[in-house]
Amino acid sequence: SKNKVTFSIDDDDIKKVMGYVKQGLDKVMASGDDSESKNKRTEDRGREEVAKMEPVLFPPGTCIHFYRDGSGISGTYAPCTFFNEIDVARTMMDDHLISSGYRKIFLNMMRDFKKDDHFSFESNGGAKK
Repeated sequence: SKNKVTFSIDDDDIKKVMGYVKQGLDKVMASGDDSESKNKRTEDRGREEVAKMEPVLFPPGTCIHFYRDGSGISGTYAPCTFFNEIDVARTMMDDHLISSGYRKIFLNMMRDFKKDDHFSFESNGGAKK
């Protein structure tokens, strides 16, 4: 068995560390600022008001964008930032439903890959479920 070490972090330790973080952020934000904005930030900090940034979310990992190409569905590697905006289309709901969208796309990809027009996920040659 592994030895486990248990320790606790009290509120004073957390406040101390957060103070260091705040000092570091203030130094970074202060570079290139004029004195008026520095004073405003100091006043705001005293009231514990913090300006929040808009979150930026991107899918992780490698992204493949599947799209309708006029005669079927195609796919291509895309940078994750490609999805920072979404074009709404009439077919979007159907494209993203599992049975009629993604499952159908992956089934067609596997049929092409295996060169078997009758391949199915249900009868895939004894694969574990």
